[in-house]
This record gives sequence, C-alpha cells and structure tokens, in this order.
Amino acid sequence: MSLPSCRLIVSCTQSVPIFLQIIFLPVIAVIFFIMSMNYDLPPLDRDTRFALWKVKTRAILTQSEVDDALDKFGNKDSNSWTEEEKGKDHKALTQIQLHLSNNILKDVLQEKTVASLWLKLESICMS
Repeated sequence: MSLPSCRLIVSCTQSVPIFLQIIFLPVIAVIFFIMSMNYDLPPLDRDTRFALWKVKTRAILTQSEVDDALDKFGNKDSNSWTEEEKGKDHKALTQIQLHLSNNILKDVLQEKTVASLWLKLESICMS
C-alpha cells in the first residue's frame, strides 16, 4: 500500500472510535491490497509467444477462481450449466477478451463461451 493511501486511512479514522479502527483497518488494508493487484499480461497479438501467454492467462483465471470454465465445468453441456457457472464463464471470457489485441479480438468476437474462445485462439495462434 502506498504512503498516500496510508495517510488517507489515518486521516479518515481520526474521528472514528478506536474499537472500530481496530476492527476495520485490517479489512480496509486487505481491500486496498486486492485492488492494487495488477497482472502484467500484454495483449495477445500475432507476435506474442502464445504458449507462454496461455500459461499466464490460465494463472490469472485461476486466481479469479474461474479457470474451470476453460474445461466447460467438467465437459458439461452449456445448456446444463448453473447460473453460477454461466457467470464464471462470462467473467473468464471477458477477462481474456481484455487481454487480446484488436486484431485478434475481431477474429474471436463471435465466440460465446470461454472454452470456444480458447480453442479459437489456439487455432489462430498455433497455425
């Protein structure tokens, strides 16, 4: 956490009773830490080493707890997915879309699940 962020927390807590500060300051610190997590993953383009990009992308999806969407939740048919699984799939799909260059993204926009997007990316980048 940066020094200005710490000053902000301290200045905001001066009028808060001490027992609330003891309870909520660690929670606020964890929130700041989580918000500051940034993964350095360049957008996938045709010059990127796809094998390494895949490893990093899967790690990001694992950290977000949505990596099981890549395997279609145990190869289940998408019509039998629960609402939670549909949400995880959408989150994984959009996380990957955010890490694609415009040239690659335009070629995969029709993909509706992260598993189909993953297969399409493999066919584009491995050929």
